[in-house]
Amino acid sequence: SNCYNHIQEYNIIDFKVIINLTIIGIIPGGSGNGLAGSIKTPHVISAVHCIIKGNTRPLDIFSLVQSGFRRFGFLGVAWTIFSVIDFKSENLRWMGGFRFEVQGVFETLGSEVYRGRISILRENNDQVLDVRNEDFEEEEEYGPGPKLLYQEETNEWEVLDGNEYMLFFAVSTPVVATEYGAMGHNVQINNGCMDILVMKRVSKFSFIKAMLGMDGDMSLMNHPDLEVFKVKAFKLEPDLDQRNQAPIGIDGERTDGFNHVHVEVHQSLINIYH
Repeated sequence: SNCYNHIQEYNIIDFKVIINLTIIGIIPGGSGNGLAGSIKTPHVISAVHCIIKGNTRPLDIFSLVQSGFRRFGFLGVAWTIFSVIDFKSENLRWMGGFRFEVQGVFETLGSEVYRGRISILRENNDQVLDVRNEDFEEEEEYGPGPKLLYQEETNEWEVLDGNEYMLFFAVSTPVVATEYGAMGHNVQINNGCMDILVMKRVSKFSFIKAMLGMDGDMSLMNHPDLEVFKVKAFKLEPDLDQRNQAPIGIDGERTDGFNHVHVEVHQSLINIYH
């Protein structure tokens, strides 16, 4: 996603031409390697072999707008314990993916609750536009990119009950880190939607049990207190009056501050080797 974010930062008007001509090769080299795991090339050799074969497939990209600025992502949007674990473990990068488990133990025992408002626009199996053939935004407000279709408040938008959350993750790929199993319900990399995983305030025992379900068979997905919503857009508005804030992360990168974000999925926007 950084490739396309930098294109936007330098205001290259031919964004549409670039995404149609560019095919991205995915070589795992980070801590999580979620996209590589999702296309079943979790190792460098298998990834390079995949690129050499030359087979391609489309990949969804989503826009995240915060404070009038747009970023692109393909993996997911993290808040609450997931983003806290990610960013607090930065100094443990030498551990590789194991850093998430080490930091996760401390954060799970703390069982912090974060306040906020979450609005969703459910996926409804409508015919999805091929955004590559649509007019792209070239406005100064957001920079070049696909039009944002769902910014206006309509009756389709749904506000989730409650405002206290212990877990929030919006995932666009089946795997967000190769150490974990598949997250969400039948998540695909090019179906035009994301799965939002939400857990509201629960007992510490229930929360610890849920987080332990991140390993192995991902029993977390069957936890009775976990809610999953399949959406094409959502809004996240953290309570800025709360003393302890959780950062908002997009594909493992921290966003600018804690202000509310608006997220929309663009189906099959780019192509990758697979």
